[in-house]
Amino acid sequence: MVWPNEINFVFTSNNKPVKNLLVYFILLANKKNNYTIGPLKTDEKGAIKITRLIMVDTIKKEMKSYPMDYSSPLEDCKGIEILVETLNELKKGAKQLSEFYPQEASTLESLILTCSNFNYTGMHVTYEMPLNQEPIQIELEKV
Repeated sequence: MVWPNEINFVFTSNNKPVKNLLVYFILLANKKNNYTIGPLKTDEKGAIKITRLIMVDTIKKEMKSYPMDYSSPLEDCKGIEILVETLNELKKGAKQLSEFYPQEASTLESLILTCSNFNYTGMHVTYEMPLNQEPIQIELEKV
């Protein structure tokens, strides 16, 4: 599978950009576990750009840290999932991280303080390769 050099996402609600939204991106591996990128935060225009370098670096890091759990290179990944969690889900995730990964939990807790996720319902959507639209527009519902 040939992945683009960058993938652009734009998050909106009622045709207005959603800034400061925390979003997870999950690369769907053909073998073993998927790769999670993020959470990343949308900018003032509601946009997030994921470069090929970010995807490859994430995969390399996971394969090096957990070689028994990961085996698919980027070219073997079949798509990408976008996950927007509610504020409660984000807080629950930070609490679960805190026992074994306190630094990651602290980072997530800091991001939660300034995120806009409390304004929107959670959502989960999957895009399979090849990606046909650019940028990928994602409409969110207000709580």
